[in-house]
Amino acid sequence: MKASEFYHHPKYLFNCAQAIVYKWSEVEVISSLKVADFKRSGSGRAPDGACGALYGALALFEGNTEQQKRLKSEFEAAIGSPLCRTIRKEKMATCRHCIDVADEWVEQLASIVI
Repeated sequence: MKASEFYHHPKYLFNCAQAIVYKWSEVEVISSLKVADFKRSGSGRAPDGACGALYGALALFEGNTEQQKRLKSEFEAAIGSPLCRTIRKEKMATCRHCIDVADEWVEQLASIVI
């Protein structure tokens, strides 16, 4: 199941960061992060204005700066910016697309880490 399927789903009502964290913390079980801790990280409110999907994905690799650097670099290359407001203002990608890109990279990097 894709993380974007949890985004604004009537059952969950997750923002972009929560959708990523839920999939990988609850469904795929590679992290012990709490979804509730990311409630205020969507809609451009993640630290430093980061895309919430990217922020949630980076949190999954906390302590692994190499994986975080690669994830951020690949996300920025695919989307055009790591910043939510820039992405939205410039119409670089939809929120669902950002979630899908972050999710795909978590999947790739998780297989390297595991």
